[in-house]
Amino acid sequence: MSDLKDKIKAFFFGNFEKTSMGQNGAIVLGAGETSVSGEYFQNVKALSETVVTMTYPAIQNVSIEFTFEVTILQGDVFSGAYTDIDVKSGKLLCFY
Repeated sequence: MSDLKDKIKAFFFGNFEKTSMGQNGAIVLGAGETSVSGEYFQNVKALSETVVTMTYPAIQNVSIEFTFEVTILQGDVFSGAYTDIDVKSGKLLCFY
């Protein structure tokens, strides 16, 4: 887990401008698809109304990792640090 923390810290503080909307790439996940374990994303954008489960990993001074399910409306963007993305319905664009 500390390796993931280090990656996320570098992601936010070392490359914020370069990675904010996917200059390092992105993937599209559809209903029933999940991200690969260990991948992390800064932004996710709903390409259609999407129900998704995501994990917000413990980073910096936040020692609690939590997983949540949310409905994201088409075109909306969620910013943060996310891993273990599981799309229940819809289609999600996930930015590295």
